[in-house]
Amino acid sequence: MAKQAHQEKITARNDGLIFEQHSVYDNSLLPPAEELAKLKEINPDIVAWILERASLEQESRISQSKERLIIQKFEFRGVRPSISATLATLGYVSLFAS
Repeated sequence: MAKQAHQEKITARNDGLIFEQHSVYDNSLLPPAEELAKLKEINPDIVAWILERASLEQESRISQSKERLIIQKFEFRGVRPSISATLATLGYVSLFAS
């Protein structure tokens, strides 16, 4: 995932006020390579730890996406499953999705 930029500009002409907002979002799971190199100088084991955490985060995101798709599929069909049925289905999917 890469950085995403969002820019807004609002101008009020009566009193001369201008509102401008620029935001940059970094959705990357890993810090930039330069930062990883600096961290490795501090602690040689930190890069492996960061990679492990990034892998866990990615697995979690994939699992959550699968769960949302299952729920959306039920809602698309007009079915509103009970909470216990939904939790049981999600548990079944996460058990066999790995």
